[in-house]
Amino acid sequence: MINEQIPEVPIQSQETIQPVSETPVLPKKKFNFKIIAILLIVILLITGGVYAGMQIGKRQMAGGLQPKATPTLIPQPTQIPTLIPTPDETANWKIYTNSLLSYSVKYPQNWLLLDLTEGKQIEIYYQPDKTKSVGEILIEEIDDSSYNRELGSKQATKGILIGDSNAKCKTDDVEKTWCYLTFNSKYLSILIVKEKDQEYNKIIDQILSAFKFLD
Repeated sequence: MINEQIPEVPIQSQETIQPVSETPVLPKKKFNFKIIAILLIVILLITGGVYAGMQIGKRQMAGGLQPKATPTLIPQPTQIPTLIPTPDETANWKIYTNSLLSYSVKYPQNWLLLDLTEGKQIEIYYQPDKTKSVGEILIEEIDDSSYNRELGSKQATKGILIGDSNAKCKTDDVEKTWCYLTFNSKYLSILIVKEKDQEYNKIIDQILSAFKFLD
């Protein structure tokens, strides 16, 4: 028997050889500058807005912390009130001067003055018509005994200012009042007859206020 040589068949390894997978290489993309520029602009806008907001907030805080300005009081000049002079109702009155008894008196233009005894006795009155006279002031000289007698009577006396002199007066009724003055050793009696009409009484008071002794 012919021995035939059987060719050896190579025995394959039991290990399974797996194919090596290769990672696919992605193609390189082109760098997009437009997107980056937009992002930078957005970032700059956001940053600028935040910064502006912070600055505004700081200003508001600084304004709130500042003390309120105190108003400065400017002194005003003191105004001196203007005194308006009271019109003198007796400015255009007549003036009677008695050199004998050293006195003067004023009376209205439409009133009358009657000299009865060359200055020793005068009468001032108003005569609306020929049959009637209203308001009367009778000024006459008296001696010291009459002066003392009248003031020593039981009738109460009161002080009335006639001109610048304090006269001692007494009233026997509502209308008639006697007043007594002395000046430079001279004695005067003044009879005052008032009316119910207050207008005439006001004039009588003005006549008495204008009475004055001469220096």
